[in-house]
Amino acid sequence: MDIYDYVVIIFCFFWIVSEIILNRIKILKDNVNTKVKDNNSLAVIWIAVFLSVIISIIFTEVLEIGNILKYKLVLIIFSFILIIIGSLIRYKAIFILKKAYSVNISISKNQKIIKKWLYKKVRHPGYLGMLISFIGLGLSFRNFYALIVVIIINILSLLNRINLEEKIMKEHFGYEYEKYCKETFRLIYKVY
Repeated sequence: MDIYDYVVIIFCFFWIVSEIILNRIKILKDNVNTKVKDNNSLAVIWIAVFLSVIISIIFTEVLEIGNILKYKLVLIIFSFILIIIGSLIRYKAIFILKKAYSVNISISKNQKIIKKWLYKKVRHPGYLGMLISFIGLGLSFRNFYALIVVIIINILSLLNRINLEEKIMKEHFGYEYEKYCKETFRLIYKVY
């Protein structure tokens, strides 16, 4: 390991700590009863993150296959930029939702469908921000296989969570949410 690896570890540590703090602060206790269960989808996301990091470390440090040795500093800087941009998008999305945002899947009392900022075009900008951050995390390993593993494992965990959230939104809001779904993209504008 060189100095770049330590910088990446420290940066990622602070990013993960910020997510842990967010999770502790934003647990919604005042929610409407729904039939949809969380199915531990938040735990699945955390497991996906840690599993993808462990597999990435194995590719990078143990097997030493797929390492991208050229442009090391550029990849690290670009990965940090993506993590920061992704985090800013995520926190802005959370800020816009205000009390309606929670780490547990639920509907708050008096909740409405938000249609401002990125919510006009994308139903889950907070998860879009996470996806961008995950791409940055994958790039921070400077390993082709690590990047693929981080993206695939974490996208699958996010899609699981999104499916559950959309089920609860359709259950609660009915036609209004179905109409909103037709007017917006799920995660990535003009793509999906």
